[in-house]
Amino acid sequence: MHITKPLLEELYLKQGLSTRQCADVLGKPVCISWYLKKFGIEARPVGCTQGKKRKVKLGKKHHAYKGGKIDIVCKVCGDTFKVYPSQKKQRVRCKTCKKNHMTENWIGKEFGFLVVIGRRKLSGAIRPTWLCRCSCGNEKDVTTADLKSGFVKSCGCGLLNSGENNHNWKPKVKVECAWCGTKKEIQISRSNSYKNFFCGDKDCYGKWCSENRVGKNHPKWKPRVKVKCAWCGKEKRLVPSRAKSYEKSFCDLDCQGRWISKNKCGENNPNWRDGAKNDPYCVVFHQKYFRQEIFERDGYKCQNVHCTKKTDKLSIHHIDYDKGNCHPDNLITLCVSCNSKANSQRRWHTAYYNAFMQRSGKTIST
Repeated sequence: MHITKPLLEELYLKQGLSTRQCADVLGKPVCISWYLKKFGIEARPVGCTQGKKRKVKLGKKHHAYKGGKIDIVCKVCGDTFKVYPSQKKQRVRCKTCKKNHMTENWIGKEFGFLVVIGRRKLSGAIRPTWLCRCSCGNEKDVTTADLKSGFVKSCGCGLLNSGENNHNWKPKVKVECAWCGTKKEIQISRSNSYKNFFCGDKDCYGKWCSENRVGKNHPKWKPRVKVKCAWCGKEKRLVPSRAKSYEKSFCDLDCQGRWISKNKCGENNPNWRDGAKNDPYCVVFHQKYFRQEIFERDGYKCQNVHCTKKTDKLSIHHIDYDKGNCHPDNLITLCVSCNSKANSQRRWHTAYYNAFMQRSGKTIST
């Protein structure tokens, strides 16, 4: 429905409907108050619906009444004056002291590179500002808060000055290189941050560290831990982190190889396959057309959902690890990486790939 001025006057003024009721009648979820301003229709006071005026409760009858005004002491002159409880933290001066504070004369005072020469109120500004002249000759309007806090000290020319001409300039300190003794100048803040100083060349720092930060002198040094070789029993000192990382420690690769050949062979090996050795594959497994059918069934993709996709080379995996069982239900397409991972935890991988074949409906009834 198109909104017009006569229609809005009929609903809002004559019938006395609220802005929300007018929006419901017009069937538009829009702000009716905007149309009131557009057509020049004066809005009714809050609560005046259909000619009824709202009764305003004042004084003790008001719901937010807190006992009226209270007496507080002026921090400047010491006189007492009355304010509402909500203004207790804001009003710290009486009216006279506040007026004197606002009209305090700062003309002639210096703030950094600025000298106050006058006071004026700019159009659109809430509070008057001070007209200041910089040492370079430029004039600038600065507020009272900026002058008091020292936030503004110049017209902006002080930021462009470099070296000793900058108002924040501080003299540099001479220090010596801890290795070669060469002198150089650095900032005071840097001289307080470090104990030793070095030249710009990295060789000085490296040579100094090779002499002074080795062994127990290194800040991250920790005492070595004594461990015994799992094969020959000789004692060896290791860093605590390396001692905790491995269950067994060895003198060298020779002791490690002898220990593995004795303790990780046969059934003790994690890749033990119940005594199965190089069992031959079935004849059909090596036929090109047969392998092509398995790849086409699986869409030439690795069927492992958690595949890391390190390689694109595909292979065919026997789910029950029986090389003689070449039934299509027992074969699945995997990449070379996933196929090698399936050699460990065989029971879990068998159950996982069997469930996957059943969910995907790729099993063939025999």
